[in-house]
Amino acid sequence: MKYTPGPMIGELSGKAGCVVASRNRNGSYLRTRTIPINPKTTSQQNARNNLSAIAATWRTLTDAQRAAWAAYGLTITLFDSLGRPYTPTGSQAYSSVNRTIYVYDPTAALATTPPVVAAPTALLSITPTATSV
Repeated sequence: MKYTPGPMIGELSGKAGCVVASRNRNGSYLRTRTIPINPKTTSQQNARNNLSAIAATWRTLTDAQRAAWAAYGLTITLFDSLGRPYTPTGSQAYSSVNRTIYVYDPTAALATTPPVVAAPTALLSITPTATSV
């Protein structure tokens, strides 16, 4: 269980025994842990198979490709269950990008190089327009 000390209780996230701590927009809360069922649906099996295939191809990448994914991961900011920012590893960035590719086109080849992140073009000017009623 993750714990961040605070003035009263602080922030909790995770599980300890049969108790699960979490938070939502209304604050932290505790609930009884339940064991989820595993329906083994076709969609679920496809998602698991896709993730297995992505993990297998990660292991076949060269050191240079892995370094490129690690550098790409440093350009991304995600948030953990307590809302704290972190940067994903190269493997996590690779899995995230390729999982998205699988979702939209299961027949597409996996990306071996990270996407190029280009800065948007600068806004040169803005012209406000007002009309009277």
